Amino acid sequence: MRGSLKTWSGLVLVAAAGACSNIIGVSELEIDPSLDSPGEGGSGGTSSGGKSAGGKSSGGSSVIPQAGEDGGGAAGTSQGGTPAGGAPGGGDGGLSGEGGIGGEPTTGCPTDCDDEIACTVDTCLPSGKCKHTADDTACSAAAGKCTSCQLGIGCVDSEPVEKDVELLLDGNFDEQSGDWQQFGDADAILPDATAQSGSHSAYFSAAPLDAEEPAFIDITQLVYIPPGTIKLTASGWYKMIWAPAEDVLRPRSDEYVTLTLWSLADNDGDYTRYHDFDQWDADQGPAQTAWKSFTYDAPKSVLSKIQDLEVTLDLVSETWDTTYYFDTLSLKMSVCE
Repeated sequence: MRGSLKTWSGLVLVAAAGACSNIIGVSELEIDPSLDSPGEGGSGGTSSGGKSAGGKSSGGSSVIPQAGEDGGGAAGTSQGGTPAGGAPGGGDGGLSGEGGIGGEPTTGCPTDCDDEIACTVDTCLPSGKCKHTADDTACSAAAGKCTSCQLGIGCVDSEPVEKDVELLLDGNFDEQSGDWQQFGDADAILPDATAQSGSHSAYFSAAPLDAEEPAFIDITQLVYIPPGTIKLTASGWYKMIWAPAEDVLRPRSDEYVTLTLWSLADNDGDYTRYHDFDQWDADQGPAQTAWKSFTYDAPKSVLSKIQDLEVTLDLVSETWDTTYYFDTLSLKMSVCE
């Protein structure tokens, strides 16, 4: 038994004041070496001490004044020229040049990429181009139709490439070809003079009178659910016949038959119960002594889980005194591309 059943990029303008400049926002920057000497911005005259370097005519080392200080002390007078460094007072040290613009150029889509089609995924690429991707799952097909998302159009319905294809073999139980496997306390596929079709039906019998628990029977067939399946319909016929009187020790509330989609056993020997098409409970009567048809569709949420998988369709019963008959079973699917 299966349990009880089964870049960012920015623009930075950098001014480099001599070799001591702080450069912000750029990890690397190359500066022209010819602009790397401090105080070389003025047109210093010729002095007795040689070439002036940024403010003192004596030819000593240059001092860049701090904010608020006199710009260079005593300038000194060159021989027949203006004070070294340009204007009287020594002048300011010249800038060593401007740093380049940091970062990469701004990229991205200049306009909104939304194509106003609900079933596409719209993306702005780093190259600045827009990309549109069709998403078929965003479309809802009309009953029995296929649907797809077409670029520039939207959701478009179409006919299935395969429609109402039968998955079961020997659905009327007459061929005895071994397509159905039987488990439990008794054989279920038996000759039946009152079968709904052919000469056999699936018969879920009562438990022996001395039984301590309900009789258990499971008949099962392996089926494959193709990719693109949009519809899965189970149908058939059944009868449910009560005993003349209910035994309180063998209550109808214990009795049922389910029509269920199960997974195959996993590595631990466990099963996934994907979907019950129906459960016929004996205590939910009334008794059904004549053949009655049923048809059920698996929901889309189930179809999404079982596509491209092998599953089993099972009729599982537990009975005391109620008997069930099933015949002319069918499991049909419709498939899109």
